[in-house]
Amino acid sequence: MPSVLVSTEIVIGTLLVVAVVVLATTYLRRRYIAKGLPLTLCGLRCTQTDRWRLGLIRFGDNALEWHTLGGVSVRPKHRWLRQRLVLDAPELLVGRDSIPLLPDASR
Repeated sequence: MPSVLVSTEIVIGTLLVVAVVVLATTYLRRRYIAKGLPLTLCGLRCTQTDRWRLGLIRFGDNALEWHTLGGVSVRPKHRWLRQRLVLDAPELLVGRDSIPLLPDASR
């Protein structure tokens, strides 16, 4: 019977270590991406037929950088220079355009 108990303890210990590593990696990645600049959750959809992808957007001095929400990469997937952006008044997303995890999202 002690071998079953030891095996269970090893499995539970391994799962706890994996959970701590995942949480620490996520926290450190987010801190590294932010680098002291504003960072917020942002949905991205390249075309009207694509689905929304959640990510993190960093507001830099010269550019906006969009990073995927998950993963370990610290490189932005998309980058827009501020000088080339044309911003309009925001409008709330409704119906099929809405994002379930971001209920107050706007376009």
